[in-house]
Amino acid sequence: MNAGQANVVVPVEIEASVTTRRKSITVRWTDVTKEVPLDDNKSTRRILHGVSGVAVPGEVLALMGPSGSGKTTLLNCLHPERRGARVGGGVTCNGRPMRKREKRRIAYVLQEDHLFQQLTVYETLLFTARLRLATSEADKVAAVNSTIETLGLEKCRKTALSLCSGGEKKRVSIATEMLTDPSILLLDEPTSGLDSTTAAALMRTLKSVAAEGRTVVSSIHQPASNVFMSFDCVLLLCDGRSVFYGPPSATMPYFANLGFQCPAAYNPADFAMDLVNAPGDEGLTNKKTMVDAYAEGKCPTAYSPADAAEESSLATVEGSLTLKGGDAADGAKWATGWAYQLSVLTRRSFRICRADLLTRISLLECLCVTVIVGLLWWRTPWSEERVHARFSYVFFAMIFWPFSALFSALTSFPQERAILERERASGSYRLSAYFLSKSLAETPLRMAFPLLYLLVSYWMAGICDNFGVFLGFVAIELLVVIAGESLGYLIGVTFVNLRRAMAACTIVVILLMLVGGFFLEGAVIPLWMRWLRFLSPFSYAGAAASALVFTSAPTPCDGSDVIAACVGLDASSGAEASGAEVLEALGLSGINANIGFNVSMLVVWSCVVRFWAYLHLRFLPGNRSSGGAPRRQ
Repeated sequence: MNAGQANVVVPVEIEASVTTRRKSITVRWTDVTKEVPLDDNKSTRRILHGVSGVAVPGEVLALMGPSGSGKTTLLNCLHPERRGARVGGGVTCNGRPMRKREKRRIAYVLQEDHLFQQLTVYETLLFTARLRLATSEADKVAAVNSTIETLGLEKCRKTALSLCSGGEKKRVSIATEMLTDPSILLLDEPTSGLDSTTAAALMRTLKSVAAEGRTVVSSIHQPASNVFMSFDCVLLLCDGRSVFYGPPSATMPYFANLGFQCPAAYNPADFAMDLVNAPGDEGLTNKKTMVDAYAEGKCPTAYSPADAAEESSLATVEGSLTLKGGDAADGAKWATGWAYQLSVLTRRSFRICRADLLTRISLLECLCVTVIVGLLWWRTPWSEERVHARFSYVFFAMIFWPFSALFSALTSFPQERAILERERASGSYRLSAYFLSKSLAETPLRMAFPLLYLLVSYWMAGICDNFGVFLGFVAIELLVVIAGESLGYLIGVTFVNLRRAMAACTIVVILLMLVGGFFLEGAVIPLWMRWLRFLSPFSYAGAAASALVFTSAPTPCDGSDVIAACVGLDASSGAEASGAEVLEALGLSGINANIGFNVSMLVVWSCVVRFWAYLHLRFLPGNRSSGGAPRRQ
């Protein structure tokens, strides 16, 4: 082992002094390389060039370098679910290939804090604990309280995340991963966006986490001097190559020996970053000098691949099989059962959506629309002359509220995509449980305002005094709201980009509305486009609701000649048109005017589209893990 290696090898005293049941893990990576395909997919670019190092329990290791130096790439290579393809070299845990049990002991904290802003700190951690811990409810609550105390979140435990500071949100992100009591904690630029004071406080938190026997590895861009010196060890990268490895205090003496003298009272981290990020020919020369010096072993504290040769020999065929399949003793694939996951996720989704959907602004909007519609259609007479007025009320109700539910559901998955990826990557729950939970939680909430709308405007407009017809009308309205929500889910999971999803949604909705039977009768639509009407849920809902209303009672003729059967007949004749004759005047006849058929088709349409949305969420490439491999489904 190279001189000075004692500085980076975990002393026996550290492991012995840590009073914890978790197993301490030393992570070593040897000659790690990483290539990514270029745009033409025919050639590749190498991002990492034979990087080696070691991270030991009880210490915080920093992966430092400018943008594009390979910090995050190397961090991902240390996580089996994020490394992706075209990775060379080896990564071992305590000298053995990474097995299933080690994978479960690794926590990864993303640079961005992907959290539900509607939840409080305590709620966020409690829901996470319920999904990821296979213990009793009391133990889960105890784990949450302990984590809150460890990370100094007691003051904000009842505060919504939308009101928390950046440093508090970062600590919550760390806390969600700490709940499983991991042995290895990987963090991607945790101090990004934080001021120096908050960053220093976060580093103290990481030091306390490491002091409990955990191995902590963090990428960092350009830390303040106090943050830089608080790391136990630093691996400095330049264009995917190592140029320094060792304690921060050794950086300046080492670079001084290479001829790079740090000015007095200058931040050592800034000086190191200036060296590896210098522009022009002089910068290229400096980089080559540092890379060559490190490769030649001039860094006294450097980690050498030869130091791990003996441990690497443990990577036998048996170890390879263990890496692939895991040990039978590792337990079930999921910490909790499917039904329990569904229950927890449904409660969480309901809590989140209730805050988003049932707002004062939404209530005010609903009341305004309700009053406006009720006044415009106020006590519409049951007569031949007002048939189209009553028909327009029906179709407005069958278009407006599904349209509202559609756009609400459209944004649901894109807004949660990053959280879904993070939680799925950590093996929190099955995708089917997540998808079904959203339906169970969100659908009833999206029905609240349409129901309120009908309870008021329907009777203000005097659509039909038969209470049974009203109940049927409400049922059809709620079914078409579910259909609109289903379409929103489908478009939302199909397009990763929200703007593209909105554009696609506008086109699809306009098309389905135009062929829905109100703006254009079926006979007017060109023959080669009439099949589109059978794809429109608005068509089924409008036809079913119209048939329900107009067949409830005959319509008196008044001489307005709106209905063919009433032509030439005025009110004095006492003639009446049947419901079928009224529907025929509206372009609805035969099976198109059959209530049972239209309701059945509406149910089938919703089920098919919603299941299609689930298949898209599960199998589309854009919905796979960032590491390059499909997530567990």
